[in-house]
Amino acid sequence: MGLVKNLADYAWEQSGDGTTSTPELFAAGFNEVIKLLYNDDRSIVEILLELARARELHHDFPSDIIHQVAILSEETGEAIQAANNYVHDGDSLDLLREEVIHTGAMALRVLQNLDKIN
Repeated sequence: MGLVKNLADYAWEQSGDGTTSTPELFAAGFNEVIKLLYNDDRSIVEILLELARARELHHDFPSDIIHQVAILSEETGEAIQAANNYVHDGDSLDLLREEVIHTGAMALRVLQNLDKIN
C-alpha cells in the first residue's frame, strides 16, 4: 500500500499546486507516473520489485543512517565488482544488471527511511 500511496501523492503533486487540483488533473498526473514506470524500460519496475523482495527478506532495516548507507555501499561495491568482471573477465551483463538493480533498490530504501532515522 505504501508504494501506491507514494505514487498517488506524487501524482497529486504533479497535477497542480495542491489547492486547485481536481480529480481530472490527479488522473493526468497519475497517468504520467505510469508512463514513467513503463516507458519502454523495465528498469524502474525491476528496482521496485527488488525493493519489495528486500523488504520481505529483511524486515528489520537499520534505523541509523550510517548502517543504512553501509548496506547501500555494499551493494554498490558488488555492482563495481560485477562491472570489473564484465569488462575484464567476460562475465555476463545480466549479472551486472542484477547488482545495479539491487543498488537502486537499496538507494530507494535509504531515501524512504530518511524521515525515520535516529
